[in-house]
Amino acid sequence: MEILNKNLERCDECKRLRGYVEEKYNGWVPVFCFCDLKNSRTKINNRFPSPSMISRRNDLLTWTPTTDSKEKDGKWWHTPHFSGFGY
Repeated sequence: MEILNKNLERCDECKRLRGYVEEKYNGWVPVFCFCDLKNSRTKINNRFPSPSMISRRNDLLTWTPTTDSKEKDGKWWHTPHFSGFGY
């Protein structure tokens, strides 16, 4: 994952980042905070947009489980739901 640009803000409630990042191989990708994860409005057909990211503790960004992302080798990778959240 190579982040080129960031348009992020800190959530007032959970204190995690949310907004958008420009990733080299996936373009502009939404980033969800913990509050966004609990809010069903962030989901489309009961799934998060693909690709999308989650802001974790220490401002670490990870791919959302059940999302697909393109890597620098040009291959698409699927992040399964059992990769889990480390909350």
